Amino acid sequence: MESAFSSFHVDKDFLSVIFDSIYDGIKIVDKDGKFIFINRSAEKNMHIARDEWIGRSVEELLPNSVIMEALKTEVPQIHKHSFVRNKKFIVHASPLTFKGRLVGAISTHKDGDEIEMLKTSFDHFTLNNYIHFLENELHRVQVLPSEMKGFVVSKNSTLVNELSKIKKLAPTDISVLIRGESGVGKEVIARNIHELSNRIGNPYITINCVAIPENLLESELFGYEEGAFT
Repeated sequence: MESAFSSFHVDKDFLSVIFDSIYDGIKIVDKDGKFIFINRSAEKNMHIARDEWIGRSVEELLPNSVIMEALKTEVPQIHKHSFVRNKKFIVHASPLTFKGRLVGAISTHKDGDEIEMLKTSFDHFTLNNYIHFLENELHRVQVLPSEMKGFVVSKNSTLVNELSKIKKLAPTDISVLIRGESGVGKEVIARNIHELSNRIGNPYITINCVAIPENLLESELFGYEEGAFT
């Protein structure tokens, strides 16, 4: 890096190593608009030989380039579209000043096709996450039969999924065992099964089997003839 940049007390080879390690393309021009540095990424994705470009005019090689716009106007150019040999790039360029003097300009660019691929990948990832979220919400909200929403309040998808089976079981004559800790709503679920069944107009009778002695359970359930206990 020559001309005005010789004023910087920084090892030029060291700077070149740093810039060549950056994935984005980097180009630097002096105050006269001549290339003084092009990093390896820019050489690769622009398909040029940087040794052939160094010292040559930007306007000769890249007419109407973003970096020249930044140099002439001394205003940063952000998110500009540029084409080199029919290949699209997204370019950022800024004027360079040193001790109050304009000494050149620098630009960085990204491959436009890669940006589109990243955008598509991100949109696809975001869309998949959103679909997954909607599926969970749909499962949580709609899988519960509407007849049950008046007495069941839950956001637990596993519980809601189990409760959704009640509507299928209720119209059948199958025996149903409801298990759970005290206070979780076993009796409420049992009553709801009755209300969803074909016996909806018939009496619903609850029996607390724990309160009935074992030797009297059969007679309580099925009745007994007068005098049976004497």
